[in-house]
Amino acid sequence: MLTETKMLYEIQLWCCQWGGKSHLFFLFILSLLCIQISAQECSECRMVLSNPTGIFTSPCFPNNYPNNQACKWTIRAPSGYIIQTTFVDFDIEEASGCKYDHVSLDTGDKKDSYCGMTAKGLSFNSSRNEMIVSFTSDFSIQKKGFSATYTRIAVSLKNQKVVIPQFLDSESVSLANSIHVPELNQFTLCFEARENNSNNYEWKAFSYGDSSVEFFSFGKTEKGHFIFISDSQCFLNDALDIGPGDNIFTETFEELCLVWDSSSGIVGINIKETYKTVHCLDTYGKVIPGDGKLVLGSNREDINPLPGDMYNFRLWNFTMNSQSLFNLTCDDKGNIIDWENDFWSIPTTFLKAENNLSCGSYLVLLPTVEPTSCATTGSLCRATVSSTTPSPTVTTNMPDTNRTDKIMDGRLYYRIDFTVYRIKEDAEPNIQNVIREWLIQTMGTWNYNVCVVDVSVEPSSTKNAARGKRSVNQSFEVRALLAFNSTNNVSLEEQTIRKKLENSNITENLKLHNVIVHSIGKDRGFFCCCC
Repeated sequence: MLTETKMLYEIQLWCCQWGGKSHLFFLFILSLLCIQISAQECSECRMVLSNPTGIFTSPCFPNNYPNNQACKWTIRAPSGYIIQTTFVDFDIEEASGCKYDHVSLDTGDKKDSYCGMTAKGLSFNSSRNEMIVSFTSDFSIQKKGFSATYTRIAVSLKNQKVVIPQFLDSESVSLANSIHVPELNQFTLCFEARENNSNNYEWKAFSYGDSSVEFFSFGKTEKGHFIFISDSQCFLNDALDIGPGDNIFTETFEELCLVWDSSSGIVGINIKETYKTVHCLDTYGKVIPGDGKLVLGSNREDINPLPGDMYNFRLWNFTMNSQSLFNLTCDDKGNIIDWENDFWSIPTTFLKAENNLSCGSYLVLLPTVEPTSCATTGSLCRATVSSTTPSPTVTTNMPDTNRTDKIMDGRLYYRIDFTVYRIKEDAEPNIQNVIREWLIQTMGTWNYNVCVVDVSVEPSSTKNAARGKRSVNQSFEVRALLAFNSTNNVSLEEQTIRKKLENSNITENLKLHNVIVHSIGKDRGFFCCCC
């Protein structure tokens, strides 16, 4: 301010030499100086917005925006999403060609400018996972400005689940006609599913065959869960450790892997980190024909489709052992069928995007304010930016403007236990710190507002029975307390936390095992400094 005061003093001295007309010239120079100072005292409206959904406004909204503003909002989403921005309110100075005050949109494939009230109520979609919204005002005429919402729209199948059609006369979810399925004398098949109605005793999760004959399917009858391979039905209850009336799928997603080899007639089942086998001798020497049609659910009248959702259906034409299944990640693509758009024909009615899918894309939140050249922010109004808590469901339609969510008071606490195995003895000299930092970072960069309240990492003490000496520590027991700051009635299932941990790698030499998550209820006097 010393420089500006000195400038004002020098202008006043200089104006005195101009006699009676000096006051007019002084006011002109003073107005120019105020414009310069206002430009320097810019509001923080140059921002990077990377939350799943949110609201941003012009400076001072709903009051008139200031003069000489140059705002820029860069809205980013993970790969596999586009951005949809909707102007809920819009009132900008109107002029031919919007040459004065205006809002500019860069959607990736084109750039347009809007002024007046032309954009009110309109929605705009980006052609990529980024959209840039700019707002510019000149030195005169101020209006109310705008209020806008933004949300992500999933375009990658990794960010979407399939709601299985429940009626034969509806469109089916099937493999694309361009995908060729060869003859199979062995396979590994993995998919995730959830069941909405546990009282349904008969269903099929998928069916593969031609118009008259079924070659391959998996489902459930009153006798229990079964796999059907080339006219042979084999029940899997013994390997699943459940009764005929029990269900392997619940209201949260569970991954199931099936492995079959014709040369042995053995079927392997991997679920909940447990691998068991069943001898299905009638499938010995059988071959599953190629070039059939794969449908998720059931396209036959004799049995209903699975009443629920499916996700991440993958098929390989070779067998995997239990260790390979344990190490299976989202990056392992099925060499026959994969969970990508090109492999499937799915009516949009049965697609639903969610934020907590195990192999979905998530964006690590960046600082929301870009550096500007302004020395100070001054006392001007700030542009409003708010981000709503990520909801488990991101709709692919217009944003819901009639939400009735209510805020829940208190935090939810979860106690987690898991084991970390060290593959190489000389790997990571300070393993305890590596594990702690990994856990804190994994929870801290999640879409859910979760923080690590306390964590304990202790080496597992095992004795060598032959020598009576302690062996080198190859595993570590980890116990931690997590706090989930729940707003907007967003729930966080134990299964979701377990999946998050299992799909996050610590290092190449440290592997996670036996993740157990227990909810211990709402705030009971714990102190969490990071939420």
